[in-house]
Amino acid sequence: AERQFKIFNAMAPDEFAIHTELGHEVVFYGTCLPTKGVETFLSALEYVDPACQLGVYLLGMTPEYHARLRALADRRGLHLRVDPALTWRTGLRERVAAARAVVVPSTWWVTSENVVYEALLLGKPVIVSRIGGNIELVEHGETGLLVEPGNAKALAEGINRLSTDQDLARQMGQRAYLRARERFAGPVFLNRLLTAYQ
Repeated sequence: AERQFKIFNAMAPDEFAIHTELGHEVVFYGTCLPTKGVETFLSALEYVDPACQLGVYLLGMTPEYHARLRALADRRGLHLRVDPALTWRTGLRERVAAARAVVVPSTWWVTSENVVYEALLLGKPVIVSRIGGNIELVEHGETGLLVEPGNAKALAEGINRLSTDQDLARQMGQRAYLRARERFAGPVFLNRLLTAYQ
């Protein structure tokens, strides 16, 4: 353990220096891959409160997955916005900045996911799978919520909780922003890297 060093990605602060607000939409974005938990998210929609507002912006979304999302949303009366063409540079960053929270239901182990860094730096609480680097990036109950990978009901409960509790989402988002600015700063990255090499 004494030879292990946690080195978080260095993020460019200018990229996140935009207006943010606490909106209503819980956002799921990234790439439409099985490992990103797209099936878990779809299953969670069976338990999401119809009053929740959801936005799905997954690159590479297949027409079949899009149709399944639409059919489920129509059947349950969900407020669901879907735009598979939206990218970080064409409005997605602003959509996240105006969101209530971000969902990252990944089902595979990864050291860290850019989506989590981005959401935290934009002051958004994150509902993430308790797997891999997510455990290092998100503090449960402080900057977001950790749920078991593949647990659709727990994911839905997290969405419902942050959708209905505006004060909780705001407090988590503020803590997320402050801690992310400290942890992901360039000088912090360099110091940790140099310490590891030394």
